[in-house]
Amino acid sequence: MRPFRRNYRSGLEDKVVAGAREAGLPFVYEGIVLPYEKPAKYKPDLILGNGIVVEIKGWFESSDRAKHKLIHARYPDIDIRFLFSKPNNLIGKKSKTTYAAWCRQNGIPYEACDSRKPVLPHRWVTEPVNRVSVEAILGCPEIRLTDEARELLEGARNG
Repeated sequence: MRPFRRNYRSGLEDKVVAGAREAGLPFVYEGIVLPYEKPAKYKPDLILGNGIVVEIKGWFESSDRAKHKLIHARYPDIDIRFLFSKPNNLIGKKSKTTYAAWCRQNGIPYEACDSRKPVLPHRWVTEPVNRVSVEAILGCPEIRLTDEARELLEGARNG
């Protein structure tokens, strides 16, 4: 895999993206912007060609958890999932809750990836198009898409 590039926010993102590219998977890096309550904006790491939105996480801080509760409440039809390097990490020093347990408690799909050889979960990339997620993204006027992301999702919609 190629070394960390500055246009990714972390080394883990860089490795997962490189693996997705090497596998020939259709995806767009940070191709959509989802406004949410605060007001603020959220740029998920990847949107896959089947409408799954992937957030790649090494650390899962309190501010991230609060943000994602707001995002999932505002966009319940968008299929947003987490890819953790260490899903069994505790959410805080005094907590017994792990990243994985927090996701289960909040109904958010997640998977683990090996940070030494990070790849997207095979079952995520081979799932059929999530038409509800695709339509929720394309049909929401407040969501901004790059041209590349719009093309990817319109292809999924029409494919």
